[in-house]
Amino acid sequence: MAWHPDQVELVRSLAAEHLSAAEMGRRLGVTRNAIIGLCHRRGIALNDRKLRYTKTGKPIERKPPPPKPTTSVKAPIGPKVVIVPKIGAAPFTPRAADVVSQRIPLIELNPFHCRWPDDERDVKTGQHTFCGHIKRPGSSYCPAHTQLSIGVGTKSERRALRDAARTARRVA
Repeated sequence: MAWHPDQVELVRSLAAEHLSAAEMGRRLGVTRNAIIGLCHRRGIALNDRKLRYTKTGKPIERKPPPPKPTTSVKAPIGPKVVIVPKIGAAPFTPRAADVVSQRIPLIELNPFHCRWPDDERDVKTGQHTFCGHIKRPGSSYCPAHTQLSIGVGTKSERRALRDAARTARRVA
């Protein structure tokens, strides 16, 4: 919207009288948002935030918020969880499926192929390869890889483990 200089001056004077943007818009025949946009672009202050006005136009002083305490120290919620590996414990071995990958590149995958990614790229082409066995209906993976993707334990056991890990991260 193109604003005429007389309209801009009228908005300045109405803002000085502490009228709301809606009231200024009604008087000028434009929307409240048009007034807010004009005031923002021209640097015109709308409604002094420190003062409130009654319907008669008399200012009401606002009380400042009480100061926040500065001496309080945030105490830790609980003890910090530290996981220490047992000495002599068996080294971690990742779970693996009992299938041998067909190492099919992405471009050759069909809708019925398992999309479980292989650990390494193809030596000859350098492309990422995938399992390629016949996938399970309703899944992206073959039966062996579906079991790997679900995890160990029942659904409630997996949820409890996930919640415990979240709690440990929040405490740490």
